[in-house]
Amino acid sequence: MNFFCKTFVNALTICGALLSCHVRAQDGAHFNNAELKREGASHVAVTLYLNWPQVLHQLLAPQLPFRDFLKTYLALADGPLDKEMAKVVTHLSTQGHLSLPYGAKVNFKKWQLPGHPALRESFKLSLMLLDMPRSTQTHLDPVKVTAEAQSKNKLTQVQLQLPKALYPIKVNSQNDKFWLTEQIPIAVLSF
Repeated sequence: MNFFCKTFVNALTICGALLSCHVRAQDGAHFNNAELKREGASHVAVTLYLNWPQVLHQLLAPQLPFRDFLKTYLALADGPLDKEMAKVVTHLSTQGHLSLPYGAKVNFKKWQLPGHPALRESFKLSLMLLDMPRSTQTHLDPVKVTAEAQSKNKLTQVQLQLPKALYPIKVNSQNDKFWLTEQIPIAVLSF
């Protein structure tokens, strides 16, 4: 009986996440996606396909209305924008990790973010989408962000956790597909 209750609750959570993604997709967003690939016995690469302006809004200034955030960050010069992106990398590095069976954490590092021109273009397009009629089925193309995790030990089974600002996010690994949400923030992966 307990197994069936947990399964039912998980199914409802996933349906809620999918529904919230659908609603966000109507507002100019798309599904956030992650692909994990083991590139060696102790090395995992992650490629994220994100609604980058929405993620940055959550990481840098969630207290601002989205439109104000876009305008403010679009107007930043390169130096201040670099400082803000350094904050993003720090947050992603500390909040995105693999947990090993014996408790050690392996954080994702070597983050590759879009350059200033691509970032500013995504802000401009987001502002344009905010002014389009709701009936228009348009969205930003996902922005590619990459990172990697390197362990001293062989990675065979790990727990994956990604930053909450990316949720809900659909994850594809070599052997599995699943969603990470605020209700289900951790998943076990076997390589």
